[in-house]
Amino acid sequence: MRHISKNALTETITADYSFVDLGCGKGRTLMIAAQFPFQEVIGGESSPLHCQVAADNIERYSSIGKDMRCKSLLAVCANATEFDLPHANLLIYKYRPFLGPVFKEVLDKLYRFHVVTGHQVLVAYSCPVEQDYLEQHGGFVKSKEYQVISTDYSWNLWECRIY
Repeated sequence: MRHISKNALTETITADYSFVDLGCGKGRTLMIAAQFPFQEVIGGESSPLHCQVAADNIERYSSIGKDMRCKSLLAVCANATEFDLPHANLLIYKYRPFLGPVFKEVLDKLYRFHVVTGHQVLVAYSCPVEQDYLEQHGGFVKSKEYQVISTDYSWNLWECRIY
């Protein structure tokens, strides 16, 4: 996330977008994202245990308030295919959160969201083991590609476009 923030985030992307981490785990990326002026920062996590840890971490982090530029910070226990997307432009962050058919179903959901609402959808995909789904989808165009250390640490920025 830190490499993405240094290389892809602009004031426009942060101020005009909500940040969503699908597969937020224990919330570390959410707290990093809250250091930018997003409209809101939301994490979705299917594991109730991890979601509770994320919520606890967010509560502690929010009470300190250090470096927080986004005050709307939340972790939601939800499967990514059922996650309620905020009605805003979205920067979706994925760090190898799920594989195969679930990954494709989430892409389809994001694409439908873009078509129906007209909101922009950007996908920052780190450790892109399922990149073929994005390349074959037709509704996403790669706008940036970064090789950080090795393939395991590379990431791409994809933009949703109506085809």
